[in-house]
Amino acid sequence: MGDYVEEEGDYWSLGVLLYFIHTKKLPFDSNTTEGIFDNVMSNKIDWNLLLNSKIDKDLIEIVEGFLKFNKEERLSSLKDVKKYKFFKGN
Repeated sequence: MGDYVEEEGDYWSLGVLLYFIHTKKLPFDSNTTEGIFDNVMSNKIDWNLLLNSKIDKDLIEIVEGFLKFNKEERLSSLKDVKKYKFFKGN
C-alpha cells in the first residue's frame, strides 16, 4: 500500500467503469473479495455480457484495451484511444 500508481491504472479504472456502465456488472465480479482478486489477477472477465450489450464494436475493443492486465499491452494514452473510429464520428 502507498505505492505510486502510474496513469496506466487510470485507464484500467476507466475500462472498469465503461464495462459497468454498459453491463450493470463489474468486470471481475465474484461473491468474495478473494474471488475478485483472483479474477483481476487472472484477467477473468465475462466478455459475453459486453458483447451482448449492443454497444459499438470499437468501444468493446477500447474497453478490452483498457482492461488488459499487462500495462505494457494496455491502451494507456489518449493518442492511442483517439485512433478508434468510435471517437472520429460517422
